[in-house]
Amino acid sequence: MDRVNKTKERAPAFQFYPRQFSGDDQVMAMDLDTIGAHILLMSSAAASPERYRIEADDRAIRNRVRNPGDRDWKRIRAQLLRGAWKPTTD
Repeated sequence: MDRVNKTKERAPAFQFYPRQFSGDDQVMAMDLDTIGAHILLMSSAAASPERYRIEADDRAIRNRVRNPGDRDWKRIRAQLLRGAWKPTTD
């Protein structure tokens, strides 16, 4: 088998632990719209070329969660930033 210039391919799936997800008090305190946004962002991050990172651009993130209205986005964003998602400088 030729290993020259071969890169490790990423799996087409990511691990999801239902007990951990349903046992997370911060996630369980989210409303249904925000849980949906959380799952969409987890999927987007897992599929990103940056390997589990997405750009912290507010407009891009809002579009990834299907561009909710201003009032809904303010509520969803606040819940996500309470614990599940942390912007970083890198």
